[in-house]
Amino acid sequence: MQETENGPDEILYLSDLTRVARRRTPTGSVIVKQDVGGDSRKRLRNELRVLKRLKGIDGVPSLAPQMLARAPHELVLADTGSISLADALTASRMPIPRVMTLAIRLAKIVSDVHRAGIIHLDINPANILLDTTTGAPILIDFDLAATFNEKQMRFQVQSGIHGTLDYLAPEQTGRMNRTADERTDLYSLGVTLYEVSTGLLPFGGQDPLEVVHDHLALVSTSPHVLDPGVPEGLSEIIMHLIEKDPDRRYQSAEGLLHDLKMLDEALSQGETRLALLGERDFPAHFIPPTQLIGRECELARLRLALEDSHCTQGCFGMITGDPGVGKTMLTNELRRMTAEKSGWFIETQANEHRYDTGPGLVARALGMLGGLLLSEPETRLLTATQRMRKGLGNNIGVITAMVPEFALLLGDEHETTEDRSTEAEKRAGVAVVSLLRAVTPLRHPLVMVLGDLQWINESSLNVMSAIIQGGVPGLMVVGTYRETDVGPTHPLAHAMARWEQLGLAPEMLRLDNFGREDLAALLGSMLRLPVEDVESLAAAMSTHTGGNPFDTVELLNALRADKILELGADGWTWDNKEVRRFVSKTEVVALLAA
Repeated sequence: MQETENGPDEILYLSDLTRVARRRTPTGSVIVKQDVGGDSRKRLRNELRVLKRLKGIDGVPSLAPQMLARAPHELVLADTGSISLADALTASRMPIPRVMTLAIRLAKIVSDVHRAGIIHLDINPANILLDTTTGAPILIDFDLAATFNEKQMRFQVQSGIHGTLDYLAPEQTGRMNRTADERTDLYSLGVTLYEVSTGLLPFGGQDPLEVVHDHLALVSTSPHVLDPGVPEGLSEIIMHLIEKDPDRRYQSAEGLLHDLKMLDEALSQGETRLALLGERDFPAHFIPPTQLIGRECELARLRLALEDSHCTQGCFGMITGDPGVGKTMLTNELRRMTAEKSGWFIETQANEHRYDTGPGLVARALGMLGGLLLSEPETRLLTATQRMRKGLGNNIGVITAMVPEFALLLGDEHETTEDRSTEAEKRAGVAVVSLLRAVTPLRHPLVMVLGDLQWINESSLNVMSAIIQGGVPGLMVVGTYRETDVGPTHPLAHAMARWEQLGLAPEMLRLDNFGREDLAALLGSMLRLPVEDVESLAAAMSTHTGGNPFDTVELLNALRADKILELGADGWTWDNKEVRRFVSKTEVVALLAA
C-alpha cells in the first residue's frame, strides 16, 4: 500500500496493468489511477486527452485540481464516493423502476459522449459508478476510448482483443465485416442492461474463444422469457441493442433514449411495450449498410470459391472496379464467412506512397499469419512448427529473413540473405509455398486478401505468382485492383496473361456503379424508406455520383449537413429541386477542384 503524508492509499482496483486507489489530501480525497505495466501509460495519456474533450458532460469523471501537479504515470480524478454497478449487482437485483431510471440516465450519458465525437469501447458494470446518495451513474475508464475516425478493427487473436470479453461487441473481435463505431458502445450497453434486468449475462461461456463465438453467432434468450417480471418492451429494447449486425442494432444513443423515455411513460400508464422501436433512431453520420446491396451474384460466387479453396489447388480470385464501388465491402464479407468457418483471414494492401523493397506486400501478409500462429495453443503450435521445419528444410532462413515474426517460431540461427536476384526471388516463392502448405492444415480456410494491386512491385508480384502456381489446398488468395490503373503494359496485366496461359486464370469479379434501382435501394436502406419513396432522390443524386456507392453516401451526408435533407416529426423530408440545385453546385466545385 502506497504511503502519502495524509496516510496510506485505499486500493480500489489492482491488475497487471492498472492500479486505482483513493488518496486522502488536505482538501479531500481523490481517485488516483496509475499505470503499472504494459501499455498503461499510453492508455492513461489517451484517457486524459479524452476527459479533457468531455469536460462538463454530466456522468463523466472530472479531473481533480491536483491533476496539475500529477506524476506522469498518474491520472487524478475527483472522488464522488460512488460504488460500481458491478458491486451493486452482486449485492441485490434492481427493481424495474430503478432499472428504467438507470437505463435512461446511461443512454443520456452515452448520447452526450457520442455527440462529443468519442466512442468508449469498454462499457460494462465495472466501468459504471453509482452515486450512493442519488443513484446517478458515472461512466468511467476512458483509457480505450477513441474518436469516431480513429478506431479500425481487424482480426485479433483473443489475447489481443481490447475490452471486457463478456460485454464485447461482435465487431470488436475483428471477426466480422465492420469497424467499431458508436453502435459498438450500444451493444455493450445492451449486454449491461441485460445483466441489470435479469441478473445474468446473455452468454455464459467459460472459455474465452467460446465467448467470442457466442457474441458472433449465438442468439440469447429474451430477458422477459428468463424473468417474466421484465417488461416485454424493455426486453425488446435490450434485444435490439445486442443484435449481431450493427445495421440491425440501434443506430444512435439518441434513438435509444427516445424509446426508453417512451417506454417509461407507457409503463406508468399500464402498457408493457412500444408499438414501434427506433422511430427516431438514425446515425449522426450516414454510413453504408453492412447488408450488401446489388452484389448478390458476386457474393454467391465468393461463397462458392471459399468452398472450392479446400480442393487440391486452393482458389484464386480478383476483384476490380473504380474507387468507392465497394471492393472493400465485398472482401469484408469474406472476413465474416471465414470467421464462421473458424478459419484465418489476412488482409494487407500495396501503397502508392510506400516503397516496398523485395516482396514486402506478401511479407506483411505472412507477418500477420505468424502473429496468428503464435496465438495458438502450445500443442498445436508445436505441431505447426514441426510441419514448417520439415516442409521448409534448407529454406528456413529465407522465411526468417523475409518475415521476422517467423524467427520466433523457427529460430534465427539459420543463415539469411538480402539477395534480390531473380534466383533469390524464385527461392523465396518456393519457401513461401512450402510454408503455406505446412500451415493450412492447422486452420482452414486461410484467406489472404492482397489489396490495391495496381501498386504492387515486381518482387511481390513474382512471389504472389509462385503462391498461385503452387496450388495450396485450403488457401484462398484474393487480389483487388483498380482496372482503370492497370493498362496493357502494367506488370499485373502481364502476370494475368501468364496465369491464363497456365490455366490458372483467377475468378474475376468486376464491380460496376449502381444502376438506378440499386441506388434507390441503398438510399432506402439508409433512410429506412420504401424504395419507391426515394426513387426521385436517387435520380437527382445519380447525376452527380454516377451511382458510385461511396460518393452517394458522402453526397447524402452533405445534403443533410446543408439541411436540404431533414428529419422532422413526420420523417425525412427534402425538396428535389433543392437537391438538384445543390448537386449542380457540387459538380461545379468538384470540377474547379479537379
